[in-house]
Amino acid sequence: MDSPLQESRKNVPRSPHQDWIFSFLAPRSRIHDLLNIGHWFFRKGSPSLLVVILVFLGCHWNVFTPSAFAKTVVIVQSSDIKSYDQTVKAFLKNISPTVRHVERLSLHGDLTHGEPIVKKVRSLQADIIVAVGLKAALVVRQGLPSIPSIFCMVLDPAKYNLTKSHMAGIALEIPFEDQIQSLQDVVPTVKRVGVIYNSQKTGRIVQKATSQANALGMELVSRMVSSEKDVPASLRAIVHNIDALWLLPDSTVVTPESFDFLLRTTLEANIPVIGFSSDLVRKGALLSVHFNYEDVGKQASRLAEKFLTGQKFTPGVVLSPEPLRLAINLKTANFLGITVAPNILTRFHKMY
Repeated sequence: MDSPLQESRKNVPRSPHQDWIFSFLAPRSRIHDLLNIGHWFFRKGSPSLLVVILVFLGCHWNVFTPSAFAKTVVIVQSSDIKSYDQTVKAFLKNISPTVRHVERLSLHGDLTHGEPIVKKVRSLQADIIVAVGLKAALVVRQGLPSIPSIFCMVLDPAKYNLTKSHMAGIALEIPFEDQIQSLQDVVPTVKRVGVIYNSQKTGRIVQKATSQANALGMELVSRMVSSEKDVPASLRAIVHNIDALWLLPDSTVVTPESFDFLLRTTLEANIPVIGFSSDLVRKGALLSVHFNYEDVGKQASRLAEKFLTGQKFTPGVVLSPEPLRLAINLKTANFLGITVAPNILTRFHKMY
C-alpha cells in the first residue's frame, strides 16, 4: 500500500476551493502535498489524525510563515542619478521584510525603454509599483493602469495628470505658506515676495502660491521668463519692489551661473533669498525649507506598506514631502543686518 505522502503525489483532482488555496498560500509542491494528503485521509476515514499531520507538516515546511504571503513590489526609476538612488535605498531599507519581494528596474533616462519595462512588470505580477522620477511615472501611468502605483521625486504631478490616474504619491513641492512662515519668523517685515519662473516648468506652482499669498495678506511679485538669458533683466525689474526673493526648483531660472547673479544682486539691494535646498543656503541664500531624498524614500515605503498590509489604496492622493527641514546662513543674516532670536534658531536643522 502506498504511504500517505506517496499517494498524495498521485494525480488526485482538487476542488475549486482547494485550487484557490493552492495558488495563494505557499509554494506549489508543498500545498499540493498537504491538500492531497488531506484527501487521502478523508477517504480512509481518519480526520483527527489528518489534523495532527497537517499541522506538523505545515510547521515543518514553513507554509504559514509571513514569507508565504509576501507581496511583489516593483520599483521603476527614471534614471540612475544620485538623488533617485538615495530615495530607492531609503525605500528598501524601510519597507517591512515580511511583505518585501522587490524588483528594481531603470529606464536609464530613456523613455524608449518603457515598453520592455512594462512587459517585465506585467510578467512579475506586481502588487504595487513605485515610480521614481517623472519619466518612470509617465511610463507607469500609460502602460500599467491596472496596478496600484506610487510616484515620488516628481515636481508638479498635476501638470502630467498623475493626480487623475490610478496613482498616488509624493510631490517635490513644499507649500508656499510653510516657506513664507519660516521666512517671516526670521524677517517679520516681509510683505512682498518676488519670484521669477518659466511658466512651462513651474507656472502651476506660482499660480497656487499667488492665491496662498493673498490669503496670508502678502503680495507675490512675479516675472515670467522663457530662457536663462531673461533672468537678469527680470530680477532688475523687481528687485527694488520686493522684500525677499523666493527661488523655485526651476532649471530655466536657477543654474550655477544665474544663481551667482541672483545672489549678488539681491545682497547689494539688501534683499534676503529663500532657497529650496541646504546647498543654496550654504552658498549664500538666507534660508531654505527643504526635504531629504532619504525622507522621501521612507515616506514612499510607508505609503506602499499601508496598501500591502490591507489598507484601501486611494488613487489621486498627493502628499508633500515630510518631514520638512530648515537651513539658515548666519553669515548672510549678519550681512543683511538680521538678528535671529535664539528660540527661532533652535528650529533650524542646519546652520552655516
